[in-house]
Amino acid sequence: MIGGLSITLFLDRDGVPTLVEVKRSPDTRIRREVIRQMLDYAANAVVYWPINTIQAAFTARCQSDGLDPAKVLQEFLGPQNAGEFCQLAKTNLQARRVRMVFVADIIPQELRRVVEFLNEQMDPAEVLALEVRQYLGEGKLRNLIPRLIGRTEHAQQKKAAGGAEIHQWDEQSFFEVLNQRRDVVGTAVARALLDWGKRTMTNIWWGKGKVSPSYAPVLKLKNDDYYPINVTTGFKNAQVQLSFGHMTVPPFDTPDGRRPLLERLAQVRGIDVEDDWATRYPNILLSTLSSDQALRGFLEVLDWSVARVKESNLG
Repeated sequence: MIGGLSITLFLDRDGVPTLVEVKRSPDTRIRREVIRQMLDYAANAVVYWPINTIQAAFTARCQSDGLDPAKVLQEFLGPQNAGEFCQLAKTNLQARRVRMVFVADIIPQELRRVVEFLNEQMDPAEVLALEVRQYLGEGKLRNLIPRLIGRTEHAQQKKAAGGAEIHQWDEQSFFEVLNQRRDVVGTAVARALLDWGKRTMTNIWWGKGKVSPSYAPVLKLKNDDYYPINVTTGFKNAQVQLSFGHMTVPPFDTPDGRRPLLERLAQVRGIDVEDDWATRYPNILLSTLSSDQALRGFLEVLDWSVARVKESNLG
């Protein structure tokens, strides 16, 4: 809250910071102060909301609601790498790749023209307005009709030409990145983990990160999905993330239930398991699994975990 105005920060699944200001149309500040304040927030976003501050605020909000921050984040992201998501959000903030949204029951004509003008001129930032009109029907029936303003054809063409696009990765593009880095070890281990996923799991989920390709072998169950690992090229080094913080299927749906899995993992050569791994998303460099002994041991642990999940969930 600054100057009596409240602007809320959201992050979408692509790590794009979205600033939202909600006002009712009778509030005359919607034509003046709100625009000035929103632009000030966006211009100084790195100062107001560095990634550490965002993470701390998110953790505090979850704890006040009695929720597990790690679990909430992973439920939002799915198989996407949580560490990669935070790095992507940080990169977007530093590049001023932000989205500004004005929300009101009626967007005045003056604000509409300003939003369309700014959105056509600003890149990579995006400026939009959302008008949510309310229509009352018989009895207590109430209809809310949204209308998005600012995403004109000219603005979309301009941003598509100069902006970074979301990349839907696949097997070919994933390994192209590793080959370009000449990461022979990472490529071999990533290939072995992918082959394991293809023969053992239901399908392979491929990430949509703008910078770092990733994939996660997924076992489809009746009521949930089991994906124990997420393999990513990383920003510098290829690694595998262990999804302990989001294991929601028996027998690994509690920290105590994951202890046998951690004990087996600790026996793999080169992996130093820490006490709090049962509720985290630890990363292991693929180079750690470069030896035949380490890779074989790691895959045996994965096979064991899948067998336990099938026993507990497929009857």
